[in-house]
This record gives sequence, structure tokens and C-alpha cells, in this order.
Amino acid sequence: LLLLHDAGQSGAIYRKLSAALSEEYRVIVPDLPGHGASGCPDMNYTIQDFSLTIEALLKALGISQCTIVACGQSAAYSVDYCFYNQQQVSRMIFLNPGALRDLDFAQARRLAGFWGKWLVRRWQNPAYMRKQLEKAFFDKTTLQEQDVRAFCRPYSREEVQLCVRLAVANYEESKLAEQLQALHIPILYLQGGEDTFSDQQNAEVFIQNTEQPYEMQIRNCGAYLQLEKEQSTAGGILRFLQE
Repeated sequence: LLLLHDAGQSGAIYRKLSAALSEEYRVIVPDLPGHGASGCPDMNYTIQDFSLTIEALLKALGISQCTIVACGQSAAYSVDYCFYNQQQVSRMIFLNPGALRDLDFAQARRLAGFWGKWLVRRWQNPAYMRKQLEKAFFDKTTLQEQDVRAFCRPYSREEVQLCVRLAVANYEESKLAEQLQALHIPILYLQGGEDTFSDQQNAEVFIQNTEQPYEMQIRNCGAYLQLEKEQSTAGGILRFLQE
């Protein structure tokens, strides 16, 4: 299982879920370029750039086939990769797919604009980050301090701030519908039953263009299923994979 985080996050978002899934599968959780603890190569941080990153990673690890679990923008990265490498992907699982800039998270809509540089600097402040993350949780008591710190930590690096802004600014889905329609693999769409944070229209674009869509809701859960309800989320993923 290859677990891909959203723009602006790191592999730490899967801290709990990867532990639950690793009992059954080999789990790989990278920090994408320009995110987390990874380097910040000179690229445009487009969907195609991240798709090539996935290809290079799997090739370097000698993995010929995998299932991809992706959230947010990385769902589009996965679709692009699978479009060109369909034999290498058996199934995909998407958590709240779509653009980060469509969410009301720390004014993500404005990251690519004039105030974006100032806004993204605030993401290294734990108090500010906690306030933003709480919007995405149904049960706010499940948001742990170590997860808040994990979100903040990469933003102490100015190069990460720039790369995340580029990833948001250069994300566009003009090829998404065509690519999804060409895929012939099952795709599971997971969302929280009480998620008022995500833009449902994002997921609908994906679902409507998927040949074999499966949908599942996790009750009493917000947007970050992998942190708030990791056992239920893992259970849904495992049932889907073992059908």
C-alpha cells in the first residue's frame, strides 16, 4: 500500500492508519517533494511532477504493483500515474479528493495570491494550526498535540513554504475526467459522515467519472478520517481490498 498525503501535509497524517494497515500489508508512506522532511527540487510542483515522483519511487523500491491510498490533491497525482501505468496499480482509495485551495483551511484559497507568502508562514505556529485543524474534526478531543506539531514542523523551512504554495497554485484538473474514464480498476471513496470541512463537489467530480466507484462513510467523523477514526477507516479499506 502506497499512502500519499495531501498538499501542505506530510506522511505523518497517516501515523495511525499506517500502523493499523501494516498488520496485513507492506505500507509505504513517503513525504512528497517539497513537503515534510523531503528535499525541495527545482520543479513546478504540478500534477505531472508528482506523478513522475510516484513512478520514480516505486521503481527505486522495485515495486511492480501496488494499491494507492491518497487524500486531497494526491488523488489527482495518483490518477495521472495510473493513467500511464495502469498495470502497476491494482486498486485506489481516495479520502476527500480534490484541491486544497477549495477548502476553508487557513485561507488556502489565498495561498497562491499576494498574501500567500504571509499566510503560509503562520502554519508553523502550533496555536494557529490547532485552530485550523479543529475545523476538520467532528470530535476535537481526538486531535493530539503530536499531530498538530507534525503539521507545523515542515513550515520552519522557507523552501517548503514556497513549494506548498506552488503545489496549490499549479494544481489543475483539466485532464482528470478523461483520465479517470480510461481507468478500469475499482476505486473506493471514503468520507466522514459529519464532514462539514471538505467540498463535496470535489469528490463528485471524481466519483462521476469513475467506472467502478465504491463509496463509504465513516460515522461520527470529520474530514481527517485517518487521524480521527483510523480503525474504522482501516477496516473499510481492508474489506475493500479483500473483496
